[in-house]
Amino acid sequence: MRIYLFFLILFRFSLCQGQELYHRILNADNGLPSNKVHTVFEDSKGYVWFGTENGVCRWDSKNFVTYTIKDGLPNNEVLVIYEDSKGRIWFSTFSNEL
Repeated sequence: MRIYLFFLILFRFSLCQGQELYHRILNADNGLPSNKVHTVFEDSKGYVWFGTENGVCRWDSKNFVTYTIKDGLPNNEVLVIYEDSKGRIWFSTFSNEL
């Protein structure tokens, strides 16, 4: 009886399938301002920030929002992204300005 139960359990688990891997390619074709990314940062709210040569981009896993000189950046090429203790996001650009 034990042998039968062992093979029944073994057969049942051999039919199980794991989850399929899911990946998504993020590039200039689907929302990033540039394929050249200098830095990637996830903030405390779960947003992912990409510092690129054409501005900084915020991604919420569905939509991209891009910020450039027109939005107040001193330079479009963002090299470093940092979040302070108050939840403010800081960007260091190629011109060494915050």
